[in-house]
Amino acid sequence: VLAASERNRTNLVRSGVCAMLANALAQYRWDKNLARSALIPLRIFSTELEARCEIQEMGVSRTTAKVMLSHPSVASIQCDGCAILSNLAVEIEKSKVTAVDTLEIRAVIEAVMNHKAESVISSACFALKNFIYNEANLRRISRFKRITEILEQLIQLETNTFMAEKILERVYISRAQDDSLELQVHDALRDRVAKQSDHPDVVNDVVATMTEYNI
Repeated sequence: VLAASERNRTNLVRSGVCAMLANALAQYRWDKNLARSALIPLRIFSTELEARCEIQEMGVSRTTAKVMLSHPSVASIQCDGCAILSNLAVEIEKSKVTAVDTLEIRAVIEAVMNHKAESVISSACFALKNFIYNEANLRRISRFKRITEILEQLIQLETNTFMAEKILERVYISRAQDDSLELQVHDALRDRVAKQSDHPDVVNDVVATMTEYNI
């Protein structure tokens, strides 16, 4: 209730309330009631620049993802969790989206998979839509095997169609680019081995390249 007022939010942030909420969330993440109670104010604070910086430093994004994965059936946790992850990823003042952890992306995608509630699906799709404006995030999302199937189902059910179509379009483009890049790398490796197969250090180079591109 206190956090609903902008003036109160500033005073609360400077009094250290974000740290207390972050610690409580991390310590009691298995307790769905306490976790839910901590996520509600954190969702509000995550829209404030001063609070967001402090929350990010305390690793709240990763903790939130763990809470979401620990309580997959609790709609309010999924909804608030997606909103927090989205808010923390978007730096409005810099007009940029930061790279997020694979765990966070997994938590958001699983929220879509496990729920039919409009509030959860809307919050999750909004988070994914924001994530894709960072190339690293887009590639991570694209690597989830069922992501296209999930998005196509949302479109067929006419659930958050616009956002689902936008995400799906970017995923298809990203996968096409990755496939093209993989072919280019394979061709380059084949040529290098063919030309310099008598040099033992070539093997090490090939292994390093395959590791870099996750081939």
